[in-house]
Amino acid sequence: MIKSELSAQEKDKIMYLQDIEKKNIKDKAIVDNLLYMFDAGFSNFKANYELLVRNQNDLTIAINLICNGMISDSMFD
Repeated sequence: MIKSELSAQEKDKIMYLQDIEKKNIKDKAIVDNLLYMFDAGFSNFKANYELLVRNQNDLTIAINLICNGMISDSMFD
């Protein structure tokens, strides 16, 4: 039997999904947007979640803030 290893992206997705599960998010729309952001290449769960929450789950604003470098670690303290 051949043992297959997970790719780095697969490992990242598993960790991201675990972060979603640990957060116990009740709003399915936020979960859907978090998954969309991951699939679009934005894999920082903490930043994605905080940006969606701070911006009333507006995916466009959250992605624009990331793309324009308008976030920093200090925003999430």
